[in-house]
Amino acid sequence: MAFGAIFAAAAAPAAAAAVDCIGLPHDAAERAVKGEYRDTSLAFIGTVGVVGADRAEISVENVLRGSVQQPTLALVDHPNAGIAVEFVPGVQYIVAAVQSPDGAWTTSACKGTRQIASEQDRRRLIALARNPSPPADTVLAGSPPLLVILLVTGLLAVGCYAKIRNGRNAGRAAP
Repeated sequence: MAFGAIFAAAAAPAAAAAVDCIGLPHDAAERAVKGEYRDTSLAFIGTVGVVGADRAEISVENVLRGSVQQPTLALVDHPNAGIAVEFVPGVQYIVAAVQSPDGAWTTSACKGTRQIASEQDRRRLIALARNPSPPADTVLAGSPPLLVILLVTGLLAVGCYAKIRNGRNAGRAAP
């Protein structure tokens, strides 16, 4: 779907609202900033400038993940990019971008690209980029003290159980 076609849909909100990414988490933009999507190598905040039929130019204001060499990035429509974003000129977005094999940058609504809701939203995303928390599946693996505490607690529980059991059996007479 070309960018121009989806921008035309912006004039008809009911038609645009029917477009949906199945299973898109409510915090997809935040996940892109933290690097939880392996194929998303760039996340930034920028303001949309020129919008064409198959590309949108965005001035890069805050790079949250990855790096950008130029102050304006052109996002091109790509057949495999997913659901196109309804870019509106002059509006600020959090963009989660993927670089295609031919070097072009693409994005989609399914990657977490969305409008910045407020100044507070923008500040929160910048803070998250500066101090990302580790993905949930690495918390235990990266916390040896927690594992030691769990192991010691388990051993103490087993020891207490054995002592209580032996204490009960000590009062019984042998047959």
